[in-house]
Amino acid sequence: ASGTIKSSEQYQAFVSVSGIIEEIYVKEGQAVEVGTPLLRISNETQKFNLENAQLTANFNDLAINQGKLNEADALLQTAKAKLRLDSSLYARQKTLWSQQIGTRVEFEQKELAYQSSKANYQSAKQRLLDLKRQINFVSAQSKKNVQISARQTEDFILKSKVKGTVFNLLKSKGELVSPQTAIAVRSEEHTSEL
Repeated sequence: ASGTIKSSEQYQAFVSVSGIIEEIYVKEGQAVEVGTPLLRISNETQKFNLENAQLTANFNDLAINQGKLNEADALLQTAKAKLRLDSSLYARQKTLWSQQIGTRVEFEQKELAYQSSKANYQSAKQRLLDLKRQINFVSAQSKKNVQISARQTEDFILKSKVKGTVFNLLKSKGELVSPQTAIAVRSEEHTSEL
């Protein structure tokens, strides 16, 4: 009869991503520690994803977008100044109108200008708040995407999860692997106290 002899503490190692084996760091029979790199899978696409996430984060950085915030704030200050002027002119015209000085058309024009300036000021104020919120959100989201991409890059290096020995390498450099494919057979080393 034919068969396979297995260690009681033997297990198979699997990668968490699909790709082509670019480098194998261990040999059969080699002892490994927890965290020892076993192999690396080609990750060109992931490298590009990380670079793209970094570019996006740089573009959306709060400091880079300070000019937009300054411009929105300048528009708000202009709207505020116009509101003050139109409010003053409206109050003056209202006082004159109460004394029967001036025409109703002049009074209504000043009132309309004041109401328009008030609406423009409120609108500019809201646009500045919205822009701040949007820039803060996009900046934080872009930085988080960089962290995610950097973390995913780590998935392309298979590391030992236990201290033990590599019994058998089931794949070679240049072969295509996936999370369903066993890569190596290892045994876990146990120490006994006497």
